[in-house]
Amino acid sequence: MGRAIEPALFLDFSGRIRVSCAWNAQAVADTIRSMTDFISKRTRREFREYFVGTSLRIIGDTFDAEDVVCDRGYSPPEGGQRRSYVEQYYHSVDWRNPSDVGRVLLPQGPQ
Repeated sequence: MGRAIEPALFLDFSGRIRVSCAWNAQAVADTIRSMTDFISKRTRREFREYFVGTSLRIIGDTFDAEDVVCDRGYSPPEGGQRRSYVEQYYHSVDWRNPSDVGRVLLPQGPQ
């Protein structure tokens, strides 16, 4: 795997040494994929348990308002309608993607 940023030294027209960096897009993508999740499983479980105390309508409305997709085809091992429903939303989230994580965190902030 290459480095995400490839530095290069060169002389400019005045004879000064300059540094230039070239992005290696594949290496950047590989680095991001190798990162750990932004939100731990323990924290996600705590968020899920918060929603268990609400209704299915509130769960759906909250995630839908932030365009988090519900993967109805996913059958989570967790029991209970509310836990399963939250897990179906969680299943569509890339926990290493800041944009996805942000959409999940927004509905769980102060209401």
